[in-house]
Amino acid sequence: MENPFDVIIEKLSRIETDISELKKLNPGRVHDDPVNDIVSINEAVKILNLAKPTIYALTSKNEIPFIKKNRKLYFSKKDLLTWLSQGKQKTIAEATDQVNEYMKKNLKKR
Repeated sequence: MENPFDVIIEKLSRIETDISELKKLNPGRVHDDPVNDIVSINEAVKILNLAKPTIYALTSKNEIPFIKKNRKLYFSKKDLLTWLSQGKQKTIAEATDQVNEYMKKNLKKR
């Protein structure tokens, strides 16, 4: 029977080799934090599932976070996802919990 520790060490070695080869294939690509990647408007269209004219309208009204550099628009994926989640509607349970918390705090003051 094979030693389980030897099997683990062998698999880890293969994983390290695979990661090393992937880094060689994409040397300019940042793998550490893909959420903070800066994206173009075309990628923002895909992330938000909105039409390009809609995104232009949102940026002109400053309703969406964006970066403008050399007359071009760029977006942070992280900022777009945060902006998107701010429009999340609360469930009935979440709203009820919020009301209960408010009532607890305000009833104690009286």
